[in-house]
Amino acid sequence: MKDFSFVDETVDLNRAHAYRLSIQVSLNGFSFSILDMVRGKFVVLKHYDLSQQEGYDPKADKLRQILSSDTHLQPSFKQSVALVVTRKSTLIPASYFQEKDLKSYLAFNHDLDELEEIHFNPLEEISAYNVFTIPNPISNLILNHFGKIPYYHHGLPFLHYQLDNASAAKKTAALSIFDRFIDIGVFSGNNLLFYNTFQWSTHEDILYYLLYVYKQLDLDVNSNELQISGTVRDQKDLKKLIDRYIKKSHMQRPPNDYTYSYTFKSEQTQHFTNLFRLNLCV
Repeated sequence: MKDFSFVDETVDLNRAHAYRLSIQVSLNGFSFSILDMVRGKFVVLKHYDLSQQEGYDPKADKLRQILSSDTHLQPSFKQSVALVVTRKSTLIPASYFQEKDLKSYLAFNHDLDELEEIHFNPLEEISAYNVFTIPNPISNLILNHFGKIPYYHHGLPFLHYQLDNASAAKKTAALSIFDRFIDIGVFSGNNLLFYNTFQWSTHEDILYYLLYVYKQLDLDVNSNELQISGTVRDQKDLKKLIDRYIKKSHMQRPPNDYTYSYTFKSEQTQHFTNLFRLNLCV
């Protein structure tokens, strides 16, 4: 995704004590939003592309430049939080969770790099913990610039929203799309029936995994709803492809718990639904 900057004319950085900064970081991009907590209004949304830099160090160098030069990242905010987008994560039932075993949990499913540090979030709705990684060169930059701020895995707002809003009468599927991987969840009321991550390179890959999950979870492609969020190239083409096979699919919008600056363009804004939803979790 190309760089963009949406800034409301009412932004007053002298009022940063009334703002919440939410950053989203991945190996392909750095984004952030600013919420005016008094008015319940998002007043800034920006994105910087990191996909052209290869390797941790070049990405860290680019991020260092962004953090030092962007004027909207310099004030001391009332609250700052970070959303980490990474497929290297795993859910652990609370009854089995031991903090000393974090690396073992992840190593069972993922190849770990020496430069990755491990974090975790509790998921109280399902009595579980989400364990995930962030590259150390990236986390060091965030620590040096913002101080010690909480990290949240991208799956937290995704799962939190679906568990709070899924129908108890019928199973609901949800798809969250990122560069090179997707999350698929299946929900029934406040019960999580399925949650997994799949790598993809074409729209047909995404469709394949969706239909596989529908079959395995005994979902009806004609009646069980699919909620879609996230970032994907040629989004309209993907939606048309999915609609040929799954008849009740819907693109999700940012939460209506807040208002959004008129400067935010809908095409880019809806890609950051999980970033906005993070504010409902913290």
